[in-house]
Amino acid sequence: MRLRMLVFGVAAWIGSLGLFQASAQNELELPSVGPLIVCAGPADLALPSEECMREEAYWSAQWAVQSSAAQALDAVNARFARGSGELAVLARRLEETQRALADAENRYFAALALPDGSVRERQLAETTPIVEQLKGELSAIELALKGQFPEYANLVAPEPLTALETQALLEPGEGLIMAIPGETGTFIFLVTHSTLDWYRSELSRADLGTFVDDLRLSMGVDGISISSPGFKGLGAALDRATSLSATGGSTDVAGFRGRAFDRAKAFQLYSELFGDLTTKLEELDHVYAVVSGPLSAFPLGALVTRAPEGYDYDPNAMRKTAWLQRSLAITVVPAPTSLRALAGRRETQAEKTFLGIGNACTGWGIPNAPEPPPEICGRIGDLDDIRIGKQSALSDQAQEIGFSQTKREGRITVLSPDELRYTMTYLPGTRSELLQISELLGADPQRDLIMAQKASESWVRSDHSPLSDYRIIVFATHGLVATDGIENLDEPGLILTPPDTASAMDDGFLSASEIAADLELDADFLILSACNTASPSKSGADSLSGLARAFFYAGARSLLVSHWPVLDDIAPKITTATIANFSSMPHKGRANAFREALLPIMNNPETADPYYWAPFVLVGQN
Repeated sequence: MRLRMLVFGVAAWIGSLGLFQASAQNELELPSVGPLIVCAGPADLALPSEECMREEAYWSAQWAVQSSAAQALDAVNARFARGSGELAVLARRLEETQRALADAENRYFAALALPDGSVRERQLAETTPIVEQLKGELSAIELALKGQFPEYANLVAPEPLTALETQALLEPGEGLIMAIPGETGTFIFLVTHSTLDWYRSELSRADLGTFVDDLRLSMGVDGISISSPGFKGLGAALDRATSLSATGGSTDVAGFRGRAFDRAKAFQLYSELFGDLTTKLEELDHVYAVVSGPLSAFPLGALVTRAPEGYDYDPNAMRKTAWLQRSLAITVVPAPTSLRALAGRRETQAEKTFLGIGNACTGWGIPNAPEPPPEICGRIGDLDDIRIGKQSALSDQAQEIGFSQTKREGRITVLSPDELRYTMTYLPGTRSELLQISELLGADPQRDLIMAQKASESWVRSDHSPLSDYRIIVFATHGLVATDGIENLDEPGLILTPPDTASAMDDGFLSASEIAADLELDADFLILSACNTASPSKSGADSLSGLARAFFYAGARSLLVSHWPVLDDIAPKITTATIANFSSMPHKGRANAFREALLPIMNNPETADPYYWAPFVLVGQN
């Protein structure tokens, strides 16, 4: 009974704050929903109506998923509030009322904490009517937004779906799986067309982090690869190999670059995470996946569903592995509400096929890293002199620059172009990737490729930008998330060629709020290649969720997002085959088109390791 009351109490408490109050939880430092559900009550309690409990827990748990992306989405609302028109007026009122309510509730809770007496009674009498008045004002603003601008309301703070609403959005053979990691375990919800099941895994958030770190490391994509300019030498890798060896992991150093993926650990994670739900998963053809925390940094398709045979370094054994992606089409969504938001999208009216943006001019003077070609990016001052005689000084300079010049204008972050030039590496492979995709799709490279100096934020955000004319758009560039060491950066985004001088229109960083506010898209596929936007950082899921929602609001239907840089000869195969499969058989869905594009790469012994075929995840509409 205590668990039931707690879950209902949490739901009621959140509901009393209003639809748009979830984002204020972080500022108020109120307890989040996930840990409350995960940590509540002993398992042997006599619980009334288990079905009702499951449904209430499913509804309540969505607030934990949605509030995790709130920081990125706060910036979206702040940018809309700076504009003009009725939406901007409502966005400003929303922001002002949220903050006023947060302040009033802080004072109310402080009064509640006082000992009984006249002071406590007086302060409660003062703050209670203010809180109630502001709640009423907030509700009125919410109703206006939902009535006049429903897509915007669903962007900044969508209302959770009930189990029945979710089931109505799923076809037979489809499911939605949502994982909520906590300090002592992880709750898994599986919704199908006709059922709702849940399972409590004993794997905590920390346990999941260890699994994901080890699996990424066994592929050499733990954030610093052996070929990376930031790699500190083989010592750290060998130390890690010793640790992995003790638990049965691969010790082949080549595996740290993707040649000895630890299949046994991937099978262990699959079994311990999904437990009793694995049987139901195997009955499905397609699943929407809502992942958060460490799970956001690893593609679920690279989990193994049967105990692997043979050695990890044997290409033929790798080729015969029972990957989850082989048997199940998977689409990642930021939250269950994304199904509702994307369900009514009309077919694209865009007439042009492909637009490629990338190969940004960054990375001058970074030791042991490729230099931007001067014939397409020009030269920067006397960097050549610095590189020849004072390489260590340049390194110190880059360290000193850090991202200390980042500044805030209200709640909007403006980056320093120099910081981007000297700290973000140049990505030479993005040029060949865009050229290959352009050729395979029959695009006009002069018209449809925006690279090097042309690949600027001002071009993308221009009123005359032709983005809405294209069905497929590729951004081949760096991505940044809110935990990438940049002071004051609280939203994700993409790096483009930095301008000489930063402005509100162009600082070289295309943020989620700018994407939502300024871009107009009509794209079936938007591909973020080389972005690493599905970051392994602890808030990578939050950033991916915020970035994906921003692109959906701008008009994209689905995204292909990379977990790690994709090999130049592999990326075009995956992207073009996915597009071709979907174009020829749209009734089978994007997720199945993506799965079938991966199968030839999985079945090739030379590319059977998930390092080659698993970097992309499909996000959005199926």
